[in-house]
This record gives sequence, structure tokens and C-alpha cells, in this order.
Amino acid sequence: MDTPVSSWFQALRKRDRATKDTTTDIDSLTLEERAEQLEDLELRDISDRKLRKVLRDLDAQVEAIKE
Repeated sequence: MDTPVSSWFQALRKRDRATKDTTTDIDSLTLEERAEQLEDLELRDISDRKLRKVLRDLDAQVEAIKE
């Protein structure tokens, strides 16, 4: 058996996904650039646990601003 193992299986297709830009300040973008960035990002499901955490953190930030 001189055939490489890789030839026995079909290669998995890599899924192209939009990546989050963590270096650009959203306020520095033009409206067109913002719209293009939103189109590039996929909508993803969010778990109930993550949603509760985000809402809790957001509530804490709002309370901190009020003080």
C-alpha cells in the first residue's frame, strides 16, 4: 500500500466567514463603509446564557454612566 492516506478521503471544504474587525474604530468609518461591514458579517445564533450576560453587562455599564 504505497498510496498516501490523504488520497483516500476528499478534503473538507473550508468555510469562508467574515471576521470581526477589532482594530478599526466604528466612528472613523463612513456610512458606506459601515454598511459594507454589516453586509460582510453573518448573523449568528446567540445562546440564552450569552444574551443574559450581555444584557447584564450592558445594564451595569448604563448604571455606571448614570453615576
